[in-house]
Amino acid sequence: MQYEPIIVQFSAPSTEVAESIGTHLLHEKMIACVHISSPVKSIYHWEGEVEQSTECIVQAKTFSIFWAPIEAKILELHPYSVPEILALPIRDISHYYYVWMIQEIIEKGNN
Repeated sequence: MQYEPIIVQFSAPSTEVAESIGTHLLHEKMIACVHISSPVKSIYHWEGEVEQSTECIVQAKTFSIFWAPIEAKILELHPYSVPEILALPIRDISHYYYVWMIQEIIEKGNN
């Protein structure tokens, strides 16, 4: 494959924040699509305490060449000081979905 497909996953405190960041990444042609799952319960260490919160999980399909600008944009727009931002490899992908991703974010947006 010419371009390495990945899933960028991050958490958000609300569907509004998740939709805002996801829509921004779509309009910038950094991602092909975004899925928002809500609610999820998060339990984590924060400042010496165990915290719990209700969040959203956002998964965006893209290519590894866009990882750095996507991470930078999420950090810029996200309200958390330390947001979870992960790049997950896609081991296998449908040929047709892969071609669609290329058409949407490589050919139409980011030559």
